[in-house]
Amino acid sequence: MNIQTFLERYANGQRDFAGIRFREGDLSNLNLKGINLSKANLEGANSSGTNLQEASLEEAILFDANLEGADLSRANLRNANCQQASFNGVMLVEANLEGALLAEAYLDGANLQGANLRNANLVEASIAEANLQGATIEGTDLGECFKSRTVMPDGSIFSDWEEES
Repeated sequence: MNIQTFLERYANGQRDFAGIRFREGDLSNLNLKGINLSKANLEGANSSGTNLQEASLEEAILFDANLEGADLSRANLRNANCQQASFNGVMLVEANLEGALLAEAYLDGANLQGANLRNANLVEASIAEANLQGATIEGTDLGECFKSRTVMPDGSIFSDWEEES
């Protein structure tokens, strides 16, 4: 399916696009609220600035995707492959990222308040200036992430080094 057909179907009320393939496709600055992209292959896709609130991206492939400035509030990214993806400045408020692969991903300035990061893999990810207040992180190792002025789940602010005053 090409992007134009996809957009026409979405405009006509279709929301279930599970398993669709849009490798390196341009889905930027769209309103796709509530869409089902479970098991979709969006590797290298550009979804920057897109409204994906309440979207289902469970088990989706978002490897090396660009989601900068997107809104994924209350979205389901359970077990999604988001390795090396860019989530800079993304809204992930109350999103479900349980078991997601976020290794080497960029989440700088992302808002993850109340998100479920249980058992997520954030090895070598960057969460500088991200807000994780109230997030669930059981089974998630944040020790190997880059942190600078990161708001931790308990509300404390943490950096990997002592900042000079």
